[in-house]
Amino acid sequence: MATISLRTGYYTDSNGNTALAPHNYANFGQGARRDARSGNYSSTLNSESVFGATNLIRGGMSESLVMSELERSYKMIDALNEQNRVKILSGELAELKYDREAIESVVHGAAGGLDCNDADKIADSITEFLANGVGINIATSLD
Repeated sequence: MATISLRTGYYTDSNGNTALAPHNYANFGQGARRDARSGNYSSTLNSESVFGATNLIRGGMSESLVMSELERSYKMIDALNEQNRVKILSGELAELKYDREAIESVVHGAAGGLDCNDADKIADSITEFLANGVGINIATSLD
């Protein structure tokens, strides 16, 4: 299993420009979501999958790399569900559920230039979209 390690701070890109390093995008996104929820990180597996993937894209990762990381995440979630099948069936644990199609639709849109922060087109507020998943069905149906 590989680990992606991203730089923080600033660096000089291949054109000699000073640029914000990729990991900062993830940090900024996490902080903004936390602040929007008054310090509460509670969310859904779908939302967090989208957040993580779009943060990687904003940080400069290719769509194919991000999709491969999502695939690893799906496999891990499925393996956890399988390992805990008895406890899930007995009601001791809840099954981890995700909607692969919805997640990947938003991620493909972000990679294609769709501004995922422009949630006013699909929800009353960015908080409703990011924290509560309102409008996810609309976001995933955009062409």
